[in-house]
Order: sequence, then C-alpha cells, then structure tokens
Amino acid sequence: MKRRNLLLFLGGAATAVAVATVPSWGEDAPPSGAKGPKPRTATAELDRLLPSLAPLREAQWLIDSDLDGSRSIPSPDHVVVGFLRTRPGLFAELKGRYAFEPVPKLNLDGFTAKHLAPVAPGEATWVRSEDFDASLGARMHVTFDAGSDLVYFEAINPKQPQPSGTPQPGASASG
Repeated sequence: MKRRNLLLFLGGAATAVAVATVPSWGEDAPPSGAKGPKPRTATAELDRLLPSLAPLREAQWLIDSDLDGSRSIPSPDHVVVGFLRTRPGLFAELKGRYAFEPVPKLNLDGFTAKHLAPVAPGEATWVRSEDFDASLGARMHVTFDAGSDLVYFEAINPKQPQPSGTPQPGASASG
C-alpha cells in the first residue's frame, strides 16, 4: 500500500510539473522582453508565389518557421503572411474584374500574423474579393488597401507555380 501511494504521489507531482511548464493553448506570444522575428523583405519568391500581384515593389513577410520553433501546437500546415507593395494601378485593374467588399478590420491575431502587427499600416481602407482569392487556386486570402498599392496576404501551404510545359507530379510526360 505504501508503495502504491508513493507511486501515485510521484505520478501526480510529475504531471503537475509537466502541466506547469507547457504553455497554455492561447499563449503563443514570445516571452516578455523577447523580440519577434524580423520580417523577410525579398520579393522574388513572392513574385513567383503571387504572379497575379507581380512585380512587387516592396515586401515584409513571414513564414511560420521563422518563429524559431515556438509553435505550441505541431501542425503539418505552413502559413505565410505579409504586407506587399504592388505596382501602381493594379488594384484599379482588379476592381474592374472582381467585386470587392469592405473588411472592417484587418485580422492580425493569428499565430504568425501577430508578429507583423508592428509593421501594419495605421490608416488603411481594407477590401477583399472572394472571387479574386478563388482565382489564385490556393488556400490564400488577399486584402487590398483601396486607397493605395498596399496588400496584406495570408497563404496556407502555398505552392510555387509550375513553369508551363513542366509535368505536374504524378503526371506522365507523354500525356
């Protein structure tokens, strides 16, 4: 009986220590005093990823893997988020082809997106088109500032487009 009580006590103590050291589900901010990741600024990769918006003039973006393994919940999905400056006039062109709806507030609460909040513009009139998002052929949302050439995007597991004439994986080259 004493041995059983001792094992139960040790098991309970070990569980309490383990639970106390694991971050809670909602706690994925860096520890206080820690700096977040520095946004990437290269545009070439995004030009290939988002050909409908290319060529990009400026970019500040992150991949969830930039967060140094600080994910509290493992996931097979990878998220890419960022702010982009497109060529002047792109939004006007797209507005002629797609219906855009106002977005009351840009949501930067996601695990990766919240690290871009410091670079988010303060004054913007955000709009989005579900039809434009669907035309991208990926799990992607693109939000435009109606008054400028600024864009915010979120992509889940984005894939680089295949050059024309390149067989898709699993497809035969002979047709």
